[in-house]
Amino acid sequence: MWRFEIGGNIEQLNKYIYFAELAKPIQIDRQLFVQTAFISKKIKLGKWHTTNQIIWQKSTNEDIINIPEFVFFHSSYVELQFKKILTLHLGIDLNYTTSYKAMNYNPSVGQFFYENNNTIKTGNYPIGSIFANALIKESVLLFIKFEHVNSGLVQDLYYTTNHYPINNRMFKVGVRWTFPN
Repeated sequence: MWRFEIGGNIEQLNKYIYFAELAKPIQIDRQLFVQTAFISKKIKLGKWHTTNQIIWQKSTNEDIINIPEFVFFHSSYVELQFKKILTLHLGIDLNYTTSYKAMNYNPSVGQFFYENNNTIKTGNYPIGSIFANALIKESVLLFIKFEHVNSGLVQDLYYTTNHYPINNRMFKVGVRWTFPN
């Protein structure tokens, strides 16, 4: 099965309120626009599934809304069926964004804010994960995920917000059990 999706969006922001230096709220009088376009492709070849997505986004004022220009996402997995009782997915996820000025975070007010003299950039770094999901009779989902497997291979610390590094390699295990009515 082949699925292809393309789309776009233009958001008009009037009287936008943002948080500037020291997380001080400021409302601007002019209009801002955020433009977005995306291409998404899903492919299924037998037991192999893949999803690829590329997103382009642009703000008319990067001093107020600063976002990565491109975002890439890829997921691939193999689906294995066992007697219509167990469905197993074994795969990988990859995420990447182009570099952009990172926002700051003020934990005392719980708010992200933009600092004009900030020159620190984030992005331009891939994040990879390996996962296994087991669905039993469509009601119990068991999952194991090894997140950020490439931690420390390219650079020691990676930040998504100034002074707040993302987690290093992390092993997650979980269960989701849906009870029928």
